[in-house]
Amino acid sequence: MKYTLNNIDTRGKENFDLSRCLRLDELKEELNASLPEYEDFVMKYGGSEIADMIRVYAPDDVLYRCEEFRERVEQYFLWDNDDSALSEEELQECFPLADTNNGDEFVFKTGEKSGIYCLPQDDYTIYSVGKDLQDIVDFAMFSGKVFNIDEYYSGNPPERLFISET
Repeated sequence: MKYTLNNIDTRGKENFDLSRCLRLDELKEELNASLPEYEDFVMKYGGSEIADMIRVYAPDDVLYRCEEFRERVEQYFLWDNDDSALSEEELQECFPLADTNNGDEFVFKTGEKSGIYCLPQDDYTIYSVGKDLQDIVDFAMFSGKVFNIDEYYSGNPPERLFISET
């Protein structure tokens, strides 16, 4: 089954606080890039959770978490193996965009190797995910590196993506 961001069930949670998205232009300037799906998503839903699985940060949260993320990477770099898509130095150029309730993180890297990467909680390999929010959803749900979708939903995966407030 393919889950798309174009067909999201809000489950009655349509009054999102978009005030935390006011710094979207500042974030785009910091990233020196555009993430159209992410930008559309946060302007429509704010910081929200997709399918009780992926927490997407509002732009203010991305900017707020960035320094803490980089300090944590500097102190506790765990992904130092030959299969990792990024080095510790490259990870310092990243911005946290989303995470899972299991502790997996999704970051956007600027500059060379620009794109989205996953830092799994239970794996010491950094994976290249893609270029935008739909790639995060696909990786989390279908790669087997983050979730086993059937186990996560007890054999009853949702019919389509849905949004919850974070």
